[in-house]
Amino acid sequence: MTPGVIHLDSKVSGGDYSIERLVRLAESYGQEVVIITDHDNSEATYGIWPLENIIKKTIEQNSIKKYGAKRYIFDVKEAQKAHPDIVAMHGAEAIPFYYWQGSFWDKNLRLINFHKHILVIGLDSADDYENLPSIANGFSRRFSFTAILSLWPLAFVIFGGWLFFKGSVQKVRFGEQVFLTHSLFNRILAVVIFLIGALFLVNNFPFAQQKFDQYHGDLGTGPYQELIDYVNSKGGLTFWAHPEVEQKVNVSSRSLRGFGTEIYTDSYQTDLLNTYNYTGFAVFEEGMKFIGKPGGIWDRVLDEYCIGAREKPAWAIGEVDFEGGGSPDEAIKHTQTFFLLKEKSEKGVLEALRSGKMYAARAIDNALFLAEFSVSNPAGNVALMGDELDCPGRPKVRISISNSLLQRRPKPISTEAFSQNPYLDNPETGSIQIELIRKGEVIRTFHVDNPADIEYIDNYYRLGEKTYYRLIIRDRGLAKIVSNPIFVKFSGRQ
Repeated sequence: MTPGVIHLDSKVSGGDYSIERLVRLAESYGQEVVIITDHDNSEATYGIWPLENIIKKTIEQNSIKKYGAKRYIFDVKEAQKAHPDIVAMHGAEAIPFYYWQGSFWDKNLRLINFHKHILVIGLDSADDYENLPSIANGFSRRFSFTAILSLWPLAFVIFGGWLFFKGSVQKVRFGEQVFLTHSLFNRILAVVIFLIGALFLVNNFPFAQQKFDQYHGDLGTGPYQELIDYVNSKGGLTFWAHPEVEQKVNVSSRSLRGFGTEIYTDSYQTDLLNTYNYTGFAVFEEGMKFIGKPGGIWDRVLDEYCIGAREKPAWAIGEVDFEGGGSPDEAIKHTQTFFLLKEKSEKGVLEALRSGKMYAARAIDNALFLAEFSVSNPAGNVALMGDELDCPGRPKVRISISNSLLQRRPKPISTEAFSQNPYLDNPETGSIQIELIRKGEVIRTFHVDNPADIEYIDNYYRLGEKTYYRLIIRDRGLAKIVSNPIFVKFSGRQ
């Protein structure tokens, strides 16, 4: 297994360290993969109705957009060249959507969901980054009846022009002679009407209605699904970032203070149920309370995949979410993702992320590693994390933990050994708890010391059913490792 860190923010978007310094630090702490994910944009705009596109205030902080996507990609590639023993990759922490609550005039504006983010990994070009759907970059537009109505200012422009040149003409008779004169009042009125029309034409341009904006409240998961679909169309990957975090920031202490009173983002773990075809989510550091726990949101998503209600499963990763302000050593070592790579390259890492060939770990300074997690069928076929196994009989699960990535595994402890010797599975003596989960339910908890190698035969068999197995490994009660699932399709006869 290859250790790596995901979600580091550099100086490009407000972090304390340069891209090269982050790569160098990660390498010095034993990491072999580092994925930099600076903010794609960090821009908030508030406009005054009805001229919100003209009378507006925008505050923009550092981001890939401000720095330049082409320059950003170049810097990551240069860091890779300087550190050839590590796989350095660029990505983005996307901010697709936000909206406003309250009133500018009442001085109670609240910026909502500005910290609701999705990690984007695997985009190829600067254009791919620059066109990420967002409030800042724009969402897709559609022509509709509302779009046609937005052309109403054109009538003012036409009428104002007509009034100026034709409608203000008056006939004045002197004796038998008739003179044509222009009414000053009408001309002034014509100019006013024309300018109002022109002003609103500029405000309403380009007339096609944008699907999502920041002035119509909470628009659900639509903006985020559009981002997910866009990234999929570019061959990239999307992971919900810090989905269980609630964030409330006093605006008076931030550069956005000109807008109102606070920036607030509620936790958004339920969005995993209401969006589709994303690659996964961050289970560590903030994903175990509602999502990763047995029977939680993740299990509901996996169940939907098993019954055909989803095209893709969702995978778990560990995210560092490090900007600075603390020890990079502690941050990088605290949350990691371990990859099962076919090749140590960017292509290999992307394939592992796409196919669930990794596990999330945190606080591994106590040397706890998942050396193997596999399921085999009676014919001896073996499936690893992210795989699907055709199983005509009872599946055998093998779990191996170690205190070193290079340690030789001990002799396997079989199911029969556990039943014959309770000491091998004793909560009073085993410091490590391994929870084997099937279909959202913990079917067995093993209490062992590290290292340990377990073989367990599950007597479960349902012809035609697809299910899955996954692990949560705890050290004295604290979840330290979360594996990705192995899917099993029961077929044939036992």
